[in-house]
Amino acid sequence: NKEDSTAFKDAVKWTKKDNAVACQIWEGLSDRNPNHAPTQYNVGLCAESGAGTRDTAPQQTYSRTLALNPKHAMAQRGLERISAGARSARQMAAHEAD
Repeated sequence: NKEDSTAFKDAVKWTKKDNAVACQIWEGLSDRNPNHAPTQYNVGLCAESGAGTRDTAPQQTYSRTLALNPKHAMAQRGLERISAGARSARQMAAHEAD
């Protein structure tokens, strides 16, 4: 709807000023529009920026985005980034254990 479309555009603008505000807007939009892939992707970005590889929330959200839109390249890159980060953390832990 028009109100949610405006809110989405506002969230994009907030990314230049305050990511926390943008993330709050996307969370609200996600609740109202759970099948909107771009919103889900941005929720994933927010989760990733807050949790990195320590949490499964970004991975689950990117996977949901891909379920909604299998061609969403940015969500695929998000999953790859998380996988690479987790792999790097495992390698560092193994190196420190030596």
